[in-house]
Amino acid sequence: MVIIIFTLSFLMVFVITKSYKYVDQYYQTVLYVSLVSIIYPLICRGHMVWHFPDIGYFTDKANFLFQAIVLFPSTTVFFLRFLPRKVWSRVVYFLGFVGLYSAMEAFMVMRGEIIYKHGWNFGWSMFVDLCLFGLMWIHARSWRLALFISLCILTFLVLWFRVPMGG
Repeated sequence: MVIIIFTLSFLMVFVITKSYKYVDQYYQTVLYVSLVSIIYPLICRGHMVWHFPDIGYFTDKANFLFQAIVLFPSTTVFFLRFLPRKVWSRVVYFLGFVGLYSAMEAFMVMRGEIIYKHGWNFGWSMFVDLCLFGLMWIHARSWRLALFISLCILTFLVLWFRVPMGG
Protein backbone atom coordinates (compact mmCIF):
# COMPACT_ATOMS: atom_id res chain seq x y z
CA MET A 1 0.00 0.00 0.00
CA VAL A 2 2.91 2.39 0.76
CA ILE A 3 4.34 2.02 -2.75
CA ILE A 4 0.91 2.75 -4.25
CA ILE A 5 0.51 5.91 -2.15
CA PHE A 6 4.12 6.97 -2.87
CA THR A 7 3.66 6.42 -6.61
CA LEU A 8 0.34 8.27 -6.77
CA SER A 9 1.82 11.13 -4.70
CA PHE A 10 4.74 11.39 -7.11
CA LEU A 11 2.32 11.35 -10.04
CA MET A 12 0.30 14.14 -8.41
CA VAL A 13 3.44 16.29 -7.96
CA PHE A 14 4.42 15.47 -11.54
CA VAL A 15 1.05 16.77 -12.78
CA ILE A 16 0.84 19.79 -10.43
CA THR A 17 4.32 20.98 -11.49
CA LYS A 18 3.37 20.41 -15.15
CA SER A 19 6.45 18.24 -15.56
CA TYR A 20 4.50 16.15 -18.09
CA LYS A 21 5.25 18.92 -20.60
CA TYR A 22 8.91 17.81 -20.48
CA VAL A 23 8.40 14.12 -21.26
CA ASP A 24 9.49 14.65 -24.88
CA GLN A 25 12.73 16.22 -23.72
CA TYR A 26 13.60 13.28 -21.46
CA TYR A 27 11.78 10.38 -23.15
CA GLN A 28 14.96 8.41 -23.91
CA THR A 29 15.97 8.44 -20.26
CA VAL A 30 12.40 7.62 -19.21
CA LEU A 31 12.46 4.56 -21.47
CA TYR A 32 15.90 3.56 -20.18
CA VAL A 33 14.85 3.77 -16.50
CA SER A 34 11.58 1.92 -17.12
CA LEU A 35 13.35 -0.80 -19.11
CA VAL A 36 15.99 -1.26 -16.42
CA SER A 37 13.26 -1.57 -13.78
CA ILE A 38 11.58 -4.33 -15.81
CA ILE A 39 14.83 -6.23 -16.31
CA TYR A 40 15.15 -7.07 -12.59
CA PRO A 41 12.05 -9.31 -12.28
CA LEU A 42 12.92 -10.95 -15.61
CA ILE A 43 16.52 -11.81 -14.75
CA CYS A 44 15.83 -12.74 -11.14
CA ARG A 45 12.65 -14.73 -11.78
CA GLY A 46 12.81 -17.63 -9.34
CA HIS A 47 15.58 -15.92 -7.31
CA MET A 48 14.09 -12.56 -6.35
CA VAL A 49 16.30 -10.77 -3.84
CA TRP A 50 13.40 -8.53 -2.89
CA HIS A 51 9.71 -8.68 -3.64
CA PHE A 52 6.42 -7.10 -2.70
CA PRO A 53 3.81 -9.28 -1.01
CA ASP A 54 0.47 -9.33 -2.80
CA ILE A 55 -2.03 -6.77 -1.55
CA GLY A 56 -5.43 -7.98 -2.75
CA TYR A 57 -5.47 -7.75 -6.54
CA PHE A 58 -2.23 -5.77 -6.52
CA THR A 59 0.28 -8.57 -7.06
CA ASP A 60 4.06 -8.43 -7.03
CA LYS A 61 4.06 -8.39 -10.86
CA ALA A 62 1.45 -5.61 -10.96
CA ASN A 63 3.58 -3.64 -8.50
CA PHE A 64 6.70 -3.85 -10.69
CA LEU A 65 4.65 -2.88 -13.75
CA PHE A 66 2.97 0.03 -11.92
CA GLN A 67 6.38 1.38 -10.94
CA ALA A 68 7.78 0.97 -14.47
CA ILE A 69 4.80 2.76 -16.06
CA VAL A 70 4.02 5.44 -13.45
CA LEU A 71 6.62 5.92 -10.69
CA PHE A 72 9.87 5.76 -12.63
CA PRO A 73 8.80 7.87 -15.63
CA SER A 74 7.38 10.63 -13.42
CA THR A 75 10.42 10.50 -11.13
CA THR A 76 12.84 10.64 -14.08
CA VAL A 77 11.26 13.66 -15.73
CA PHE A 78 10.78 15.49 -12.43
CA PHE A 79 14.35 14.74 -11.28
CA LEU A 80 15.95 15.86 -14.55
CA ARG A 81 13.69 18.86 -15.06
CA PHE A 82 14.60 20.52 -11.76
CA LEU A 83 18.23 19.39 -11.55
CA PRO A 84 20.22 22.41 -10.31
CA ARG A 85 23.19 23.79 -12.24
CA LYS A 86 25.51 24.47 -9.30
CA VAL A 87 27.57 21.46 -8.18
CA TRP A 88 26.79 21.60 -4.44
CA SER A 89 23.11 22.26 -5.07
CA ARG A 90 23.10 19.30 -7.44
CA VAL A 91 24.71 17.05 -4.82
CA VAL A 92 22.13 18.07 -2.19
CA TYR A 93 19.30 17.60 -4.72
CA PHE A 94 20.61 14.17 -5.72
CA LEU A 95 20.98 13.06 -2.10
CA GLY A 96 17.49 14.39 -1.37
CA PHE A 97 15.98 12.07 -4.00
CA VAL A 98 18.04 9.13 -2.76
CA GLY A 99 16.91 9.96 0.78
CA LEU A 100 13.26 10.19 -0.28
CA TYR A 101 13.35 6.81 -2.04
CA SER A 102 15.27 5.27 0.88
CA ALA A 103 12.79 6.67 3.43
CA MET A 104 9.91 5.24 1.42
CA GLU A 105 11.56 1.84 1.36
CA ALA A 106 12.42 1.97 5.07
CA PHE A 107 8.75 2.62 5.79
CA MET A 108 7.80 -0.30 3.55
CA VAL A 109 10.25 -2.56 5.40
CA MET A 110 8.77 -1.56 8.76
CA ARG A 111 5.27 -2.36 7.46
CA GLY A 112 6.31 -5.67 5.88
CA GLU A 113 5.46 -4.42 2.39
CA ILE A 114 8.82 -5.41 0.94
CA ILE A 115 10.60 -8.68 1.67
CA TYR A 116 14.36 -9.18 1.34
CA LYS A 117 15.91 -12.57 0.51
CA HIS A 118 19.21 -14.16 -0.51
CA GLY A 119 21.33 -11.64 1.43
CA TRP A 120 19.67 -8.48 0.12
CA ASN A 121 19.18 -5.74 2.72
CA PHE A 122 18.33 -2.07 3.08
CA GLY A 123 21.95 -1.06 2.38
CA TRP A 124 21.81 -2.74 -1.03
CA SER A 125 18.57 -0.90 -1.76
CA MET A 126 20.26 2.41 -0.93
CA PHE A 127 23.10 1.45 -3.28
CA VAL A 128 20.54 0.81 -6.05
CA ASP A 129 18.88 4.18 -5.33
CA LEU A 130 22.27 5.91 -5.65
CA CYS A 131 22.82 4.08 -8.94
CA LEU A 132 19.31 4.88 -10.17
CA PHE A 133 19.62 8.64 -9.77
CA GLY A 134 23.25 8.73 -10.84
CA LEU A 135 22.49 6.77 -13.98
CA MET A 136 19.46 8.97 -14.77
CA TRP A 137 21.78 11.95 -14.82
CA ILE A 138 24.48 10.12 -16.79
CA HIS A 139 21.98 8.74 -19.31
CA ALA A 140 20.59 12.21 -20.01
CA ARG A 141 24.13 13.17 -21.10
CA SER A 142 25.56 9.94 -22.52
CA TRP A 143 23.34 6.92 -23.10
CA ARG A 144 26.31 4.77 -24.11
CA LEU A 145 28.14 5.43 -20.85
CA ALA A 146 24.96 4.79 -18.85
CA LEU A 147 24.40 1.46 -20.62
CA PHE A 148 28.00 0.40 -20.02
CA ILE A 149 27.84 1.28 -16.32
CA SER A 150 24.42 -0.41 -16.03
CA LEU A 151 25.78 -3.63 -17.50
CA CYS A 152 28.73 -3.54 -15.09
CA ILE A 153 26.43 -3.01 -12.09
CA LEU A 154 24.01 -5.68 -13.30
CA THR A 155 26.81 -8.19 -13.79
CA PHE A 156 28.23 -7.42 -10.34
CA LEU A 157 24.83 -7.84 -8.63
CA VAL A 158 24.01 -11.06 -10.49
CA LEU A 159 27.36 -12.55 -9.48
CA TRP A 160 27.29 -11.22 -5.90
CA PHE A 161 23.80 -12.57 -5.21
CA ARG A 162 24.44 -15.77 -7.20
CA VAL A 163 21.41 -15.33 -9.42
CA PRO A 164 21.09 -18.54 -11.45
CA MET A 165 21.14 -17.99 -15.19
CA GLY A 166 19.24 -20.24 -17.53
CA GLY A 167 16.55 -22.88 -16.96
